[in-house]
Amino acid sequence: MRATGGTYYRLLNMYEIAGDGAGILPMPNIHSNGTQSVFPQPEEGTQWDLSAIWDKPVLGAKSSRLQLTYFHRDSKKMLQLGDWNHFFFVYTNAASAKIDGLELQWNASWKKWDLDLEGTYMKVKDVKYDMSALPGAGYWQNNGRVSGYLTYTPEWEGTARLTYRPDARWALFGQLHYTGAMYTAQYGGGDLSQQSALTQLDLGVKYQPTKDWQLTLGVNDLFNKQQDLYQTHYLYANSMLQYPQQGRTYYATVQYSF
Repeated sequence: MRATGGTYYRLLNMYEIAGDGAGILPMPNIHSNGTQSVFPQPEEGTQWDLSAIWDKPVLGAKSSRLQLTYFHRDSKKMLQLGDWNHFFFVYTNAASAKIDGLELQWNASWKKWDLDLEGTYMKVKDVKYDMSALPGAGYWQNNGRVSGYLTYTPEWEGTARLTYRPDARWALFGQLHYTGAMYTAQYGGGDLSQQSALTQLDLGVKYQPTKDWQLTLGVNDLFNKQQDLYQTHYLYANSMLQYPQQGRTYYATVQYSF
């Protein structure tokens, strides 16, 4: 058994303070009708987790580890990128939320095979948005205070990775990764935009001629499934993503250890 807990305090980065000089602006100051800027405040919160770990070879494996973790997080003043006046984006401390989740990990190794399984379930609750610190807050219900969903937080996510090692120098691997549907935006009137689920296949090969050198060749999203992603809306027709994904990607890496 293992348990951890603590608090966190995340400072701002330069994008969150000053924007990018184009589509992302510094956070406006409501007391100056948006003509001046103020810093968002650092995000803070508490979190804890409890894990049960079982180390015992199963199914003929040389080694095996099974780990089940329950976690909880309570975040205040979450830093998020939001739409302001439909023309520009700003980073704000509009959201607070709690998350409870369950994570399962299993890693097993045989003479020539390795299997790694990971799965995560997250339940978001007590989500609150307070946009009243922004000019134009009347666009939101209840003078800028609304309840909603966290963006880009899938409820389900999982990975299955299988590795074959014909000898000490070579390793061939395949990975199947699933990301569940997730909310991407909340609009006035309560309409929610949701990104569709994604299942992608990654393949690769590693070659290690010596203990110091390693060459890796691979392809992510072999079947280009990221290009099929779309957004759904309650009030509008389906549409393409606001931020299209790159899709099939080839890569090569060389690693030298000393």
